[in-house]
Amino acid sequence: MSNDYTSIVRFSTFDELKNIESEWDELYLLSEINSHYLTFEFVQLWYSCFATPDQIRIVRIVEDKLTIGFLPLVMSSSKGFRTLSSLTNYHCMHCGALVRKGYGDVFQTFFLKQLFETYHCWDILKFSYSYDFDQFPGLLSAEKLNAEKICWLRQFQPTYSISPDLGFDIWVKKQLSKKTYKTYKDLLNKYKKSSSWSLQQFCGQDALAQWNTFLELENSGWKGTGGSSIKKLPENYSRYYQALVAELAERGDLTISLLEYENKYIAAAFMYREGDILHVFKAGFDEDFRHLSPSNMLLMENIKIHSELAEPPKILHLFPGDFGYKDKYASTEIQCSFTQIFNNNFRGKIAYSYRKFKNLVKAKLPNR
Repeated sequence: MSNDYTSIVRFSTFDELKNIESEWDELYLLSEINSHYLTFEFVQLWYSCFATPDQIRIVRIVEDKLTIGFLPLVMSSSKGFRTLSSLTNYHCMHCGALVRKGYGDVFQTFFLKQLFETYHCWDILKFSYSYDFDQFPGLLSAEKLNAEKICWLRQFQPTYSISPDLGFDIWVKKQLSKKTYKTYKDLLNKYKKSSSWSLQQFCGQDALAQWNTFLELENSGWKGTGGSSIKKLPENYSRYYQALVAELAERGDLTISLLEYENKYIAAAFMYREGDILHVFKAGFDEDFRHLSPSNMLLMENIKIHSELAEPPKILHLFPGDFGYKDKYASTEIQCSFTQIFNNNFRGKIAYSYRKFKNLVKAKLPNR
């Protein structure tokens, strides 16, 4: 460690991660975070499934011998550029720093000092899937980055969200068009003609017991045919999901929602809670029942049932990506950001110039 305020911890084996486990767990309890995705348990799982030990880079921030923050990153190299990235992919659309309560500004200042004054083995830092509701949106504010005269770029896209705490009737009037609401009412009438139908919610360990039901439904549709369902993914992804849902269930944060029609489950959603936010992460349906629009019914009934809870979530988060239906039901007021920070070395400057030029060309191209 060349400075007493910060270091980047590297590991040669996964077992070495355990050396910081107790410190990490203590800091988690002293933070304002209520996310499973920043527990030591999850970070260890992500690294073991998606990285090799020599790719692990954990930033540790220390002030007066007191650890005030950890930021887990992963190192990769492509086309001659060394890239530090957040622990994100299409199966973990969360990122963040674990910071002791009240030390946010100190953490960000020391983190920048570490990157640009001490640690030189990087060219690009990518911080993906950061949301407006995160503790540190984008990790670092535009004001702080500009004040330090750092080369950086940030792109935004809407992340779809619903406010069930408004109450179902108020939400319908505020968000749905008359046409969309009529479509839902017509669909509801179809379901009511059946001998039986219901939306069933399973939480915690009860949800874990329904995990295979969700996997079968997700695999039965176009995802299974296209090879993108969880059941069709490589072994490391299967291992990741099995451990992830078990951990979420243990915390009581896992929910599996099942739409039943005439004694058969025809649609399912995999959801999990983080404080006031309920994330609707993945869904699937039986394509034999396509005529009943099971995905739309599943979403609408989930909105309704959660709006009627004594303590409803403030946000029902559907993540970025419309897929042709989210814009009918959800607001786009909350943004998802993708940040790139460039080192002031030669390769960092080249990468920054190339990315700016590419974005300029893209902006001038006609929309298709």
